Amino acid sequence: MTQLSKILVTHGVPMKHFGMARPHEVIYPEPGKAFSRDELLRQLPDCDAVVACGSFDRALLAACARLTLLVCYGAGYDAIDIQAATELHIPVACVPDSVTEATAELAMAQLLAVTRRVCEMDRALRMPGSTKEWFTMGRAMGVSLDGMTMGIVGMGRIGSR
Repeated sequence: MTQLSKILVTHGVPMKHFGMARPHEVIYPEPGKAFSRDELLRQLPDCDAVVACGSFDRALLAACARLTLLVCYGAGYDAIDIQAATELHIPVACVPDSVTEATAELAMAQLLAVTRRVCEMDRALRMPGSTKEWFTMGRAMGVSLDGMTMGIVGMGRIGSR
């Protein structure tokens, strides 16, 4: 019987991206959470592949006794110690389209947050002594988007979404 590969996902990313990983064993934290460094160091020696959502340094790579592939969940691999991975003969790949939709959505959310002063009003509301008078009609509403066109400059992978 063929032994199943053990795949570790460092952060709780949407599991819809791991349908092809069946029937392998996929280890992942709770949605929206991440494994601590100590948890990673305990689990990495038994893993065949890792999907990393964040930095992966020499010490983490050195703990990977069986690793045959390190995949960066995102567009780049700046947070990976490529020199260490090369020295340890661990191939590194990235999945640039995995965060395209989220990046486009967050860009739109930031445009709305800035024009409608969402963060500023949140901070003011949480300040001791804030009063309802401060949040009167008009003052806290920000700029109306009525008649404006919102968009992301450029029609690349993210801008076209």
